[in-house]
Amino acid sequence: PLIYLGDEIGYLNDYSYLSDPMKADDSRWVHRPTIDWRQMDRRFDINSVEGRINQELKLLIAIRKDNSAFAGMDLEVIGTGSEHILGYSRSNDDQRVLIFANFSEQEQMIPGDVLRIHSSGSEMIDLSKGHSIPKDDYRLKPYELLCLSLELPDSLQQ
Repeated sequence: PLIYLGDEIGYLNDYSYLSDPMKADDSRWVHRPTIDWRQMDRRFDINSVEGRINQELKLLIAIRKDNSAFAGMDLEVIGTGSEHILGYSRSNDDQRVLIFANFSEQEQMIPGDVLRIHSSGSEMIDLSKGHSIPKDDYRLKPYELLCLSLELPDSLQQ
């Protein structure tokens, strides 16, 4: 993923560049907001929106760094049965991860059959919480991202 200036605290796109004739023809300015340093400082307050966004982004970066499957070349799109849930897997020789993202403001369900088919009999570990999840219907909260690790059995590792 690409992180633009301000994404680490939830800045919205800044369209004020359109009123500047020197910038109006270059849409990259939408991602170059004037920084409100008081708002930026709230990234250290985990009770603020900025702090919660910053903590979640740090968690995602750590998950990415700590799991080799994200560097693998294999990507498989997973049919979830919902137009609101994006599902895919990434893998390498040692690990496979399943990713499910709810792009809806409503709770959505991943059918247990989808989890069972794509887990290959492995235990599924929620990478953000560190515990296993059952292979039953799973309810994704609005805008929730679920990252699951599947350690491949030794017989399947190369």
